[in-house]
Amino acid sequence: MRLGVIAIGSGAWSEDGPSRPAPLVFGRSVGQHQLAMLAALGADRIVCLTPELSADALALQRSAERAGLGFHAVSERRGLAGLVTSGCDVVLLSEGLLADSQQIRELLDDRAGLVVLPADVGVDHGFERIDAARAFAGVLRVRGHMVARLDGLPPDIDVPSALLRIALQGGTRVIEAPASILAEGSWRLVRHEREARAYENALLRRHAALALWSTPSQALGERMADRVHDRLSPRLIAGAAAALGAAAAVLAWLGYGAAALAAAALFPMMLSAALRTHVIASLSPQGAGEADRRWPPWVGAFLLAIAILLLDYGTLWFPAVMLGGLIMAMHGVTPRRSRRAIFADSGLWAAICAILAAADMLSIGATIAAVVLLIMVLGTVYGADNGALTMRE
Repeated sequence: MRLGVIAIGSGAWSEDGPSRPAPLVFGRSVGQHQLAMLAALGADRIVCLTPELSADALALQRSAERAGLGFHAVSERRGLAGLVTSGCDVVLLSEGLLADSQQIRELLDDRAGLVVLPADVGVDHGFERIDAARAFAGVLRVRGHMVARLDGLPPDIDVPSALLRIALQGGTRVIEAPASILAEGSWRLVRHEREARAYENALLRRHAALALWSTPSQALGERMADRVHDRLSPRLIAGAAAALGAAAAVLAWLGYGAAALAAAALFPMMLSAALRTHVIASLSPQGAGEADRRWPPWVGAFLLAIAILLLDYGTLWFPAVMLGGLIMAMHGVTPRRSRRAIFADSGLWAAICAILAAADMLSIGATIAAVVLLIMVLGTVYGADNGALTMRE
């Protein structure tokens, strides 16, 4: 049996101490992230150290039950010791710690131990100093008989700190983690808003890097999503994208060419924003829930072609079909991070067509655009060195 122990209830921290409600990280509390971390480490029961049965503790209990885990909320050391037998494995996470479970698993190597950091960097990042050279990194795994020693201590002790001291005195293996895990941002104490936002940014850089400006629709959409993801749900943004797509078709059918094509230009950007917010909502210390955040290339190209066709099927069918088809072809033959990827951006081509429609030059303009795209597709397919046009990171 493996027991996971977390602590909540001291609140978010200002520079002078606890003062505000605990911050959310990607819409979930630190405790909920820690529960997922412990589940990934094989815990089948969760003990929450909390001074009171607060709303946060009740929310954790519901999350644990949905995950099929046992849950106990205790307020002092006797409550914890009474839940542990000598044969238990106990994994303790410091309050506020967020880290990749795979990193924790590799460090512990399925044995008892406590993880430490060099004191000079660990203390600067808020970790508890153990001695002159080491700071506690927030992860401790011990056998149940160590926890039983809490019974001999005063009832008002700080349980995590006391358990750390017991483990040190009992000769528990000390595991030195490299300071680089702090620099990477994947191992962090999150106790106030500033640290929560820094952790979110580090996780986004690691698992969901922003699109380059070689794909302007996706780049704009993702940067917009980063600004509004904590206020707007993925479904709402996806609904806005669907509304833009429908508006493009309806406006084109009614003959409003410039407005229809402007809506078609905004559609890929909004769709990218919806996908980005979905990825952000799935992020956790374990990584990203989505590997590929690009929308299917035919979606924007198809909408552009349909909008042009609905404006005037008789005279615009050829440039509409060519333009839509060549955008998809360009997308297929262009490396994702190449400068030429800009020619596969359906939102950009729709914006150009909107300007042409406003100037009453859509027919000739769309034909010229299709010719330009055909040249670019052929140049990309038969070019001698596509790598020379690859964007630097």
